[in-house]
Amino acid sequence: MPGGWSGRGMPNMTRLPCLIAALFGVLCLSTAGATPDKETASGENPRVAMLRYEAAIKDDPDDLDARFGLAEALLQLGEYDRAEKMAEIVMRRASDKEARLVFAEALLRQGRIDDAAKALDVSYELSSDGAALKSVIDAEQALSVGNYEAALRAIEPTTGHPRYAPMARVVAARAFYAVGNLSMAKRLIDDIIADGGDSLTALLFRARLALRAGDPGTAMRLADGIDALDKGNISAGSIVIEALLREGRIDEARARLNRLKAVSLDDPRPAYLEGIILAAEGKTRDAALRVGGIEEWLTYNSGGAIFLAGLKSELGFSSQAEAILRQRLTAEPGDLAVIRELTGLLDRDGRADEADEVMKRSLSIMPGHPVLVQLEADRLAARGDFDASVALLSKLPEGAAQTGLWDVLGQQNDDVTAARMFASIRAGDPQSAIEMAEAAGTDDIMVQNMLAAALADTGEIESAKSVLDRLITKEPDFLAAIVNRAGLEPGPTALVDTLTLAEKAGATSARIHRQLAIEAFVVGDTAKALDAASKAAEAEDSIASDKLLTARIHLAMGQGEEAAASLMAIPTRENEPVSEQVYRLWLLSLAGEEEKAIEAAAKIALPQNEQLAGLQLADIFDRADDKEREAGILATLRRSAPDNLSLTERYLMALAAEDLSAAQRALASTPGLSQELRAALGARLLIEAGRVSEARTALEKMTPSAAVFATELSIAESPAEKRDLLGRMARYSAATPGDAGVLVLLSGLAIELGDLPRAENALSGALAAMPGNPGVLNNLALARQKKSLVEALRLAEEAYQAAPEEPAFAETYASLLVESRDQARAGRVARRALLADPRAESLVPFRDLGLRG
Repeated sequence: MPGGWSGRGMPNMTRLPCLIAALFGVLCLSTAGATPDKETASGENPRVAMLRYEAAIKDDPDDLDARFGLAEALLQLGEYDRAEKMAEIVMRRASDKEARLVFAEALLRQGRIDDAAKALDVSYELSSDGAALKSVIDAEQALSVGNYEAALRAIEPTTGHPRYAPMARVVAARAFYAVGNLSMAKRLIDDIIADGGDSLTALLFRARLALRAGDPGTAMRLADGIDALDKGNISAGSIVIEALLREGRIDEARARLNRLKAVSLDDPRPAYLEGIILAAEGKTRDAALRVGGIEEWLTYNSGGAIFLAGLKSELGFSSQAEAILRQRLTAEPGDLAVIRELTGLLDRDGRADEADEVMKRSLSIMPGHPVLVQLEADRLAARGDFDASVALLSKLPEGAAQTGLWDVLGQQNDDVTAARMFASIRAGDPQSAIEMAEAAGTDDIMVQNMLAAALADTGEIESAKSVLDRLITKEPDFLAAIVNRAGLEPGPTALVDTLTLAEKAGATSARIHRQLAIEAFVVGDTAKALDAASKAAEAEDSIASDKLLTARIHLAMGQGEEAAASLMAIPTRENEPVSEQVYRLWLLSLAGEEEKAIEAAAKIALPQNEQLAGLQLADIFDRADDKEREAGILATLRRSAPDNLSLTERYLMALAAEDLSAAQRALASTPGLSQELRAALGARLLIEAGRVSEARTALEKMTPSAAVFATELSIAESPAEKRDLLGRMARYSAATPGDAGVLVLLSGLAIELGDLPRAENALSGALAAMPGNPGVLNNLALARQKKSLVEALRLAEEAYQAAPEEPAFAETYASLLVESRDQARAGRVARRALLADPRAESLVPFRDLGLRG
């Protein structure tokens, strides 16, 4: 099947933005105004908390409070392996009950249910939190053996618990999903998200379900949304990479993996994902070597065990593969994916009788389970007994939970034919799929989509195009066919051209118009983009963001008046969410209508926990230089999220512009800051208040650190000052080679001053400390620009692909494309970045390159 075939639908001071952005999470001393794509929407930022606690532990390794805080932050971030280890350290040293809860929860979230149960099997009486967590574990144990009713009974008392209710609801949702009650499962997940509790967990659950159901596109969109809420979330990044691999987009998957590795040095999942990528590239032995150090960790979860077993099997170690799967099935008898894999392995080895025994035992535990019924039907079909297979499937209850091919294909009239075709294509036999379609003689859209895939696989590209053209004419809202048709054409406008054909054929779905608007703008056809954006806004299935698309295009083109007119023409809806109101006003302020935006913003009552909307309100006041109101909003937000370091810093800066003494008092009373960061922030307060000379004096007395050097860099003006700073950073780096943050700062400043050899040397050290970090790659591209434009372009593209929403990376890539005389692509890169963030002024010079018409 063709790669990517779809089954479904800082201040701008020369190069300073690049070198500041290059830190990419290593150092964060300033926060720009929030956008939906750039800020966390949660009240507390667990990633900032993680960095703060890590710094505290570095200062005092015996600080058990910091270690416990780090364990909790890691738990929120989904880094369960690290959370487990940190909580265990606290337990060993202090017998802390709360640490034991974190330890048990971390084990549970890794799928180690029995270990979690043992962790709570202690002599002292459990607290109410402990009892609630134990009920979740009991439910998980029942779920693992397929006893869904027992799981629901165990979890019922906990669904209202203040701490563990979201976990309980997720377990309940999984139980309902497993028995086929999808509406109840979705309702529970929606309740979690609506309540704002553990919503990332709920979204992750949704994304994993989509991935398991064979819908990588939906999984990717959900996971990208999670990453927007919590930058660097490794669970979300893992899902995106798996989804990209499902679509055959290996290069993109590797780029995302490099980004993930940069923020998760101690986590086993990047090694697992790299193993998956190597296997997808046909490098089975390399994949096995890559995951060799994490084999035990892999066996703790279904996906890891299946992957490891697959590697062993392909390398000729079938007995080891079987042992891994049987061990996993013993630990969790209800693991449907492992049942499927084990029976498949036994069938392939000619041991159908043993596979039958596995199925018989599984059905005795989970009688009539729809997924097992489907699996048995698949086995019958594989033996050529299609009639018996279809008869078995027909007994499934209406709405039963069906996974794998059935979720991919949907309940179409000819889904059995399409399923067989899909299986044939995946097995490398597209010709059989073509023959099935011809024998069926149907115009069913899924069959036709599979037929086109099979034709393309056999090299019959023109025939595949004809099939898809007819399909799009018949079903113009069928996005999968549109994407597949575009994939058969060369050139950057293929998707736009195909979406245009779908519109002409009568497409009515907002998502078709929305996609056309975005892609048409990127390729430079602004008129078509605006027309499609208008249609998206008017479509029956339009969403709130569709109403803003026209204004966003105007903003990206620098047309403030037109953007403002479009925004003010949007009627307000009754009971419109505050987040939507604020985002529209934020766009209005970007369009130059600060007074109107402020007037309306001042009337908004900000609900509790509306962190993102609050940050956007603060940005509206900041743009109008209303520091008093900005500080007021930030003070309110800070009360609900006292541990959010970036929010605290922004509040202090806004306060310093109005009242330096008050800001200094607030800084002095802020807990949890390292000595170096507190000192650097103190200097920044002086700078914000206009007392730069005092800040310089204070900085001279401080212990060197990345935070101090970054603050010095922000006020360095003359070349002589910058050269002196460069020399001091170089001496510090020689004495402290492991400080990657300083290496990145040093490299950026060296590039600005034209000292490319020194920059490249520093970046080599940074790359060793942070392999694949896009900020390092970006600066390395700049350092090698004169030596090798081809190499610089490769590095810049890798950085850009890892974080296309980062304006500094888009700027570097666009500038190198211009130097290589690819102005059209440079324009596309710039326009895509400007559509995401119209404040990216450094990209404006590239915006008009390659415009059409």
